[in-house]
Amino acid sequence: MNATAFTRFILNQKLLFCVLIIVAVGISMQQYNVRHIGNEAIFKISFYNLINHRDLYLGSEKFDGQALDLFKYSPTFALLYAPMAILPMPESMIAWNILNVILFFFAIKSLPFDGKKKSIVLWLCVLEIVTCVQNSQSNTLMAALLIFSFAAMEKKNILMATLCIVLSIYIKLFGAVALLLFFFYPNKPKFMAYTAMWFVVLFLLPLIAVPFNVLISNYREWGHILKGDESISWGLSIMGVLKPWIGAVISKPIMQTGAAIILLIPLISTKSYKNLQFRLLYLCSILIWVVTFNHKAESPSFIIAVAGMSIWMVTQELKPIYIALVVFAIAVTSLAHSDIIPRAFRDNYVDPYVIKGIPAFVLWVVIQTNIYLLAFKPHPLRMQDSTDVSQK
Repeated sequence: MNATAFTRFILNQKLLFCVLIIVAVGISMQQYNVRHIGNEAIFKISFYNLINHRDLYLGSEKFDGQALDLFKYSPTFALLYAPMAILPMPESMIAWNILNVILFFFAIKSLPFDGKKKSIVLWLCVLEIVTCVQNSQSNTLMAALLIFSFAAMEKKNILMATLCIVLSIYIKLFGAVALLLFFFYPNKPKFMAYTAMWFVVLFLLPLIAVPFNVLISNYREWGHILKGDESISWGLSIMGVLKPWIGAVISKPIMQTGAAIILLIPLISTKSYKNLQFRLLYLCSILIWVVTFNHKAESPSFIIAVAGMSIWMVTQELKPIYIALVVFAIAVTSLAHSDIIPRAFRDNYVDPYVIKGIPAFVLWVVIQTNIYLLAFKPHPLRMQDSTDVSQK
């Protein structure tokens, strides 16, 4: 097999689809066999707590003799988890992880660039997908929903775009940042109307299973859980990175507010909205922003940031410096908490200095700089396959 044939084979999307399914099934079975089923058990129990009108957020749950962490998702998520919850273990783990990887695969396929670049993005994300599957996490699904929302807007499918964003918010609140993408497209009143509609529909959806007063009580408790997390958590965010490096505690609200302002300023350049490259850069910035400035960022969260890094790399001019920067950033991000790194090195350096969180912030600064240059140059360069989106 010559190099050209090998490249075609490696970048074949059917091969990638099979790889992702094998990852989902194989790792789910492996994690079940070693009884690493905490998140799956939490999701499963949340559904039964909901339909039995119990408080979703009491904690102190156990499954198969294991003490479980708190459920930190919305009542809507607990209800929507029903198709997996009714399955026995390990089938529910397999179904959940397959759902995540399939949606991520098709989200990347929906992006407005060629198939070769999509395959590169998928390969660059494989290691982070493995991390998510190992933890039965929802972050691969979150990345898929945010990317689907962008692709749906590009295709003027406002109903689907707003559903993806609002659904992401009912899973993890940081999905709300993707609402900024609405600025780039016409029919903004329709965007707002559909967004409000989906918020109401998804808010009330658990009424299928619980009385109104129980639902409101659960939403109230969900708010208390999230507020408590905000006050005690630093995670792998840039705030968590800076703490050991500069030896001082940085105010999370100040850091997040400053980063939000930096993210918002390019929106002043309305002329840039017609530029596909600008819109793709902004999507990449959002995907990284929601991780690197998220006080709850954990290792499986970085599939979202790595997706942003990868999309940025393939949509830029393939300069060696860009390729080297992204490959190095993804390698550090994806391998920092892996077993490839000696345990002693992780314990003494990677974890204390929050190494995993550094590349995402560096790439966000680079991408945001690109956005500013594109937005505020007198005559910004246009992407070759850029498409115009008429503005109102």
